[in-house]
Amino acid sequence: MPIYYVWWTSPENDERGGDIAYVELYLPSKAVIQLCVEDPKYIMRAPVVFTNMAALFPGVAPIHTNYPAKSIQTIGPIPAN
Repeated sequence: MPIYYVWWTSPENDERGGDIAYVELYLPSKAVIQLCVEDPKYIMRAPVVFTNMAALFPGVAPIHTNYPAKSIQTIGPIPAN
């Protein structure tokens, strides 16, 4: 299958294998299968904040995030139809 992996490395990141970022491509359609940036200093955008976590993941299981609970707003349980 024509899937290609391209990665950027740095000698400064040896403790994690040296990867800074990588991309996985499906060449016939030039589709990006996966894109990952391992070193946060290369991420210039603000983090994505989901304000509707309860709607995205209804149920009783806990939701784990990297952000404090005050940044997540919940709308309560979703009624069953």
